[in-house]
Amino acid sequence: MGEEIGGILPPEAIAYQEDRHYVYLSHDSLQFNPTDSSVFFDELNDQVIVYRNPHFFVLSFHGNKMDDIDLSYQNSHENIVGAKCSPDGHCLAIRYSFRNLELVNLLTLEAITLTPKKWPQANVFDVFWTQLENHEIILATSNGLEFLQMKKGEFKTKLVTHKSVSKASWVKYNAEENIIVVGGNQQGNSLHIFQLSASNIIQYPKFDIDVAHKNTVIDQKNVVICRLYTVLCCLHIDTTNKKLIVYRVYKEGVSRSPQEIDLYSENVSISIVDNILVLHNIDTKLSMIYDLKIPKFPFLNPLPLYLPPSSLKEYNEKTKQE
Repeated sequence: MGEEIGGILPPEAIAYQEDRHYVYLSHDSLQFNPTDSSVFFDELNDQVIVYRNPHFFVLSFHGNKMDDIDLSYQNSHENIVGAKCSPDGHCLAIRYSFRNLELVNLLTLEAITLTPKKWPQANVFDVFWTQLENHEIILATSNGLEFLQMKKGEFKTKLVTHKSVSKASWVKYNAEENIIVVGGNQQGNSLHIFQLSASNIIQYPKFDIDVAHKNTVIDQKNVVICRLYTVLCCLHIDTTNKKLIVYRVYKEGVSRSPQEIDLYSENVSISIVDNILVLHNIDTKLSMIYDLKIPKFPFLNPLPLYLPPSSLKEYNEKTKQE
């Protein structure tokens, strides 16, 4: 939740509302019909890619204005599970399945198959673009990470390096911090964190998320990697005990914070705004605000999330007709 599409209301705006709210969603909200649209968030470019057979569209937000760009690439494939654009917008990576991926040059419409080079038989969980020339594309596979580079003057990729992760089961990417988190072993609770830079790849110490039972499986949606007050943190939504656990990650090691936040629900979402944690209880539709430097949890009373009516009805009707 950034400034463009939502945020924390300033005091004068809170006072103006008939019902008080700390957090609001943008007036420019979008609604998609799941029967005819596949929607993917592109974390590097901070945009949404929509596939409505056979067209691809890019929706990006700039202030209060939304740009709608047709990628001019048509694909009649019915099952698309992921799509992301390169930083310059010239290439599109498409995932059809764990084993079927494609890289498309949007300037020439040339397409090539994208397959793991170190581990050809591995499943690919996701594909990430970076803005680093020495490893532009990252394939997150069941055996670990493969870092690829586009060959200069050619529409081909080459393997630069790789990082092995035993029994990788999920992956998350924080594009703003250039950090990748891979959940290893069958439970997905063994975390491998990698920091990318122009010169090298820093691997933080591996650590295990505490689980209530030996058969507990960690869902990637319940893990958030972020930076709070300059410290890299891993947040775990413990749905069994209904608590938020904070791990502080350093190059020397990882420490679990003694502070635990009661969630009161299994159905929780997290937003981060200026070092502040905003926890949204989906069941009660309340938002709670936390500051890890303030021992009182939460330091403000819970208030409902403000949901303004959408102002994009005409846009939604137009796209349904296309």
